[in-house]
Amino acid sequence: MRRLHPLTLLVRLVMSSPALGILLLPTLRGQPVDRGTLVLVILYVLVAFPLILAHYIRFRYALTPRELIIESGVLTHRRRNIPIDRIQNVQIERTLLARLLGLARVRIETAGSAETEGEIAFVRLAEAQRLKEQVQTFRRDYGAATQTPPQRRTLLFAMSLGQLLRSGAFRFSLVYLAGIFSGMEYLELTPEDLIDWVVRGRLHWVQEAFAQAPLLATTATLLLAALLGWLAGIVIHVVRFYDFQLWQEGERLYLRSGLFTVAEHVVPNRRIQALVIRTNPLMQHFGWYALEAQLMGIGQETQGVRMLVPFARPGEIQRIAACVWPVAWPAAWEKVSPRMMRRTTIRYLVAGTVLLLGLGWIWPAAHWLLVGVPLGAPLMAWLQYRRHGYALTEQYLFVRQGVFRHRIWCLPYCKMQVFSVRRSLFQRRWKLANLDVDMAGAPFTGTPVVRDLPETVAEQLLQAVYARFQTCWKMQAPSA
Repeated sequence: MRRLHPLTLLVRLVMSSPALGILLLPTLRGQPVDRGTLVLVILYVLVAFPLILAHYIRFRYALTPRELIIESGVLTHRRRNIPIDRIQNVQIERTLLARLLGLARVRIETAGSAETEGEIAFVRLAEAQRLKEQVQTFRRDYGAATQTPPQRRTLLFAMSLGQLLRSGAFRFSLVYLAGIFSGMEYLELTPEDLIDWVVRGRLHWVQEAFAQAPLLATTATLLLAALLGWLAGIVIHVVRFYDFQLWQEGERLYLRSGLFTVAEHVVPNRRIQALVIRTNPLMQHFGWYALEAQLMGIGQETQGVRMLVPFARPGEIQRIAACVWPVAWPAAWEKVSPRMMRRTTIRYLVAGTVLLLGLGWIWPAAHWLLVGVPLGAPLMAWLQYRRHGYALTEQYLFVRQGVFRHRIWCLPYCKMQVFSVRRSLFQRRWKLANLDVDMAGAPFTGTPVVRDLPETVAEQLLQAVYARFQTCWKMQAPSA
């Protein structure tokens, strides 16, 4: 049995320091320490540090030709025996701090598991590589015993630094903005205080102009938020997909990427439930797309979705998709009912008005945005109708939808879990219906739905999908 590296204690202490920093934040701002804060800090020191030490002492692991053994637990002792033939991938993950200390985290993924089955954090990089190589050797020996021939790994896609920077320019994220405003609320800072601190009091004339023209202040605030969101999107994208590479080995895909945390993933073809092509209006204008795989048995942190190609031309997307399934993307799309535009316009009018009225209680300048609702709602409804459609082939159902986040789903009939016709109260008045398709590993939001079909068309489409589903399973029955 082997132990973790002693520097694991330092890494875990640093990882737990943000919680201590939040407790001491009022003190760092010059406020006196009250009794409640002092008690929380003492409890943190008396509980967190001993738990980190106890976890290090109790954690052990060993690798044999038959299984990987992991023992852990402070109050409850746990021993996991992971058979070698069940291990699908050994992932080596290195955060920035771990890389500075020469350490790595080892994650063990098994067949059919909904999450990481085992984790060894942290060991030396050489030890992590030894574990991965020995597991691969033992799996090859097992494959030789079961007459499984070795496979050659082929590079399918690699992302250059220039392509990475170009792809980041098409991203947008408000995650960091929410964090900034939450921090300002916690620190009791107003936007005016923040601006004074940044410009050092040299732009008072700008504040005076904004005070006299609320519409100008609203426009400037929205433009600043858009700029910050664009910069945050670039940073997040570069950090996540730096040095992105995709390989194929037999019936598996291997991915590796990351700037601060280098992560490796394996995607068996049999766990892929759907392929999704994603883009947005700006990316599509310049001819760029992304390819995702919806997986079964992947943890909730990814919501069942794994990025296969972050940024590529349509030809590359189709070539890599063909390495998973022999799929030909449709050239023509069936449209839904034009009544969708009227339903969507009413929904956007009501939702936009309620949202802006509610926002106006917090930010009075938001009332100026109400003038754009009567114009924006019909435009958004028309765009949504124009980008929505479906197509049927012998093996796949294709669904496309979305305006700012345009997606095309490729759904194999043999992997469908549930398909049904659904009618809301308002749709029944318009004699419309939705066709819902549920696949294994689907995220909570953004699932494929063919919306606002005429009732008769929706029923016919349901019967056609069900017939192809039965045919697919009958063809697979002898091999199963």
